[in-house]
Amino acid sequence: MTTPLNIRLPTPSAQYDAQNERELRRQLEMYLAQLGRGASTADGVIEFYPWNSGSVLVAGESDWPYVPGDFTLTSGEIVTDPAGTLTFNLYWSTYGTWDTWTLVNPTPITLTASDKAVLSLTGWTVSYTGGAYFKLAITGTPASVTKGTISILWEPN
Repeated sequence: MTTPLNIRLPTPSAQYDAQNERELRRQLEMYLAQLGRGASTADGVIEFYPWNSGSVLVAGESDWPYVPGDFTLTSGEIVTDPAGTLTFNLYWSTYGTWDTWTLVNPTPITLTASDKAVLSLTGWTVSYTGGAYFKLAITGTPASVTKGTISILWEPN
């Protein structure tokens, strides 16, 4: 028997917060797990939500989403608000090599004077065995961008 779905949503006056969104995803994941379904990274997408309380983004690192099993990265995209400039790197690690991060992309990923882009995975490490943690590291000085979503799609091997 499944537990009734009881999701706490932010009040209409509450500002958008990536932590609120992660909590909502966590609650949905728990509910969907009871139904035998998955969400978040289990649904074939690794997502990052850089946000800085309405101010321009600053350099820094994200949380660490995990993808279990053997998988291959297949594509990716970035959308931001507003349009601007943003440079970042993507890293990966495993449980066994935790805290040793390896660069996924050979050169920094750069969005210039735009609000969306398809990510080219040319030269990226795309095949993983046994699961991996990922982190996003914004570098340099972002211009104008206050929030975004970076989505990287994957398929199980």
